[in-house]
Amino acid sequence: MMNLLINRNKARYGRVLKGARQGIATLFFALCIASGCVSTPPMQTLSYAVSGKVRIVAPTGDQVLRFRWRQADGYFDVWLWGALGVGRTHLQGTQEVLTITAPQQPVITGPAGQLMQDRLGWVLPLDALGAWLAGSPALSLPMSSSTTGPDGRLQRMVQADWTITFADHRQVDGQWRPERIVIQGRGITLDVSIRHPRAVMS
Repeated sequence: MMNLLINRNKARYGRVLKGARQGIATLFFALCIASGCVSTPPMQTLSYAVSGKVRIVAPTGDQVLRFRWRQADGYFDVWLWGALGVGRTHLQGTQEVLTITAPQQPVITGPAGQLMQDRLGWVLPLDALGAWLAGSPALSLPMSSSTTGPDGRLQRMVQADWTITFADHRQVDGQWRPERIVIQGRGITLDVSIRHPRAVMS
């Protein structure tokens, strides 16, 4: 009987100790966030669809691609293809994990940056690119400088090591969106021409 009571007390003490440890860990994490020792990047909630053409100048060579970009918050659904639909490639996923489907190649899923480098030959921050295509700064990257026109529309900005230029704004669903975007950085230049379809992801 004495052993049974001792074992019960040990089990109860173990549960209390575990709960205390979890509480301390939670409190420490909350204090860290408040004091700035833990950085949690803000999530950019954009939902829209665009299509167009992009000329890519990269160390691996120049290429011109058509694209269809659909975004719902942090999820991306992107099609890329060359002339006459050749090499149609499908990218789906988030900034962290991407699935790439390409003709006559196995479907692969993995870290977004690594897959883009292996399959496309260049890497772009998908969450930032989604914001730039919408004509907005990316919340995930620091802003070094920005320039606006007399009308208050964003014309140029520098985020991290990327320079983004916006032009040919058009009003879409009550908001001004650029139809020409040039993105430069890390030895890559993207010259993007955009068409704004009416269908937008909800």
